[in-house]
Amino acid sequence: MTGNNTAPVLDGNGDPVAVPPEIVPDDTFRTFMAGRVPAKKCPHYISKQEAEAGFKKCERC
Repeated sequence: MTGNNTAPVLDGNGDPVAVPPEIVPDDTFRTFMAGRVPAKKCPHYISKQEAEAGFKKCERC
């Protein structure tokens, strides 16, 4: 495992992400979350490109 597991995980807006305790934040997870932002009309994250394109909910909602 690489990276600093104690540093905060940031989303595409640079805001901290609440990481569930069962997730170990490695470099792959940090990179994934760095490209995602909170959806405006659901409690999930969506890709930053989808948000910029006008999507307001994740595909599950």
